[in-house]
Amino acid sequence: VMDAMARPGSVQALSPLAHPPAPLSATAGAVALSLCDNDTPVWLDPRLQAEASVKAWLGFHTGSPLANTPADAHFAIVANPAEMAALDGFSQGTQEYPDRSTTLVLL
Repeated sequence: VMDAMARPGSVQALSPLAHPPAPLSATAGAVALSLCDNDTPVWLDPRLQAEASVKAWLGFHTGSPLANTPADAHFAIVANPAEMAALDGFSQGTQEYPDRSTTLVLL
């Protein structure tokens, strides 16, 4: 995951070591387990938000709080990219602090 983050736009294969509940994929689960913790609010799209098992799994394994809005999230996990919220609704970061933007994880 860290290699993929260091090389934006590259494709990296991940072993299916995580076993999250559907509809969260093993890859998205691995990303969440690697990058999210109790200091990283996560926003879930409506499909994932409707799944209590996904919220419980993420909460138990990462401790991440759920963000109320896309703009409040450090990470956003989107199960249906075709119906995703507009990109300008997510935190954009700034020229000085690009790391303050929301990282999108698309299933």
